[in-house]
Amino acid sequence: MDWKDCRANGQNMLVDSSYIILLILYLPLLLAIFCAASARWPITFIALALNEVLICLVLSGSFSASDDRFGLGQFIVNALILALVAIVLAGLAILLVRPARTPTPGKDGMIAVLAVAPALLLLLFGLGIFSRWRGDIVFALLVAGALFFAQQAIQRRRKAQGPLSYDLYGLACFVLAGTVGASIVFACFTAIAVHWQAAKTAASQPYCIQSGSRAAASMLDLSLLTFREPPYSRWPRFLRNHGLLVIDTGTGQRVMHWSYRKLSFQPPLMANESSSLSSRPTIVCVPS
Repeated sequence: MDWKDCRANGQNMLVDSSYIILLILYLPLLLAIFCAASARWPITFIALALNEVLICLVLSGSFSASDDRFGLGQFIVNALILALVAIVLAGLAILLVRPARTPTPGKDGMIAVLAVAPALLLLLFGLGIFSRWRGDIVFALLVAGALFFAQQAIQRRRKAQGPLSYDLYGLACFVLAGTVGASIVFACFTAIAVHWQAAKTAASQPYCIQSGSRAAASMLDLSLLTFREPPYSRWPRFLRNHGLLVIDTGTGQRVMHWSYRKLSFQPPLMANESSSLSSRPTIVCVPS
């Protein structure tokens, strides 16, 4: 899943394909911000701008970390920031100077609410806010949130007198219920992938999976939401291993680390590659 592997100062510099996808989304969003200002939709303008700021923050860390001797990564970061500032200033100028049009508050609010979904997904999966949390707690929170928003959306529709676009709270509940529900499905998929790869790598030998300084208690601990480290703003992208697979070979222990780039357990441990970046992890789980 690596887009590029270049060498700088003797180190491998990696840019994940997911960040390239975010970059592809970033550019059309710039145009969308300008269009929202031209249509005089201030709420949509603000929502899209906040989405763009969040994406820019995620991208800036990735491309700064992937910089080579020519400074290409830092150039991309500076270009992203300058483009965002220019478009936002241009949009503000249009909103403040352009003669008023017939307001369209319904469309403005509806599109702004729909624009929240990418930001929620970035917060959940891109920034690692649930790193090393217990999986059952995170899933319980997500399921409770999805059920609450779904109940609110259904209740609002039963009482609604007009189309959904006029009920921004109901629309927001629909978007949040769908987004959180999709997040739960995706998190389950990643947990299954980790569990399946662990069994495949162990090849019928006793094994256990360790997340941080504790053993994974269930498959819920293995999702992308919790089985990971938060990203680092500079190189390397992560200072510690996401998780460890400990295999009892009969003559000793074989320890591997999980890689989301390759979607498999890989040797050697990150801690063994550079002792200055991360201390050697303490094995606490017992293969069974």
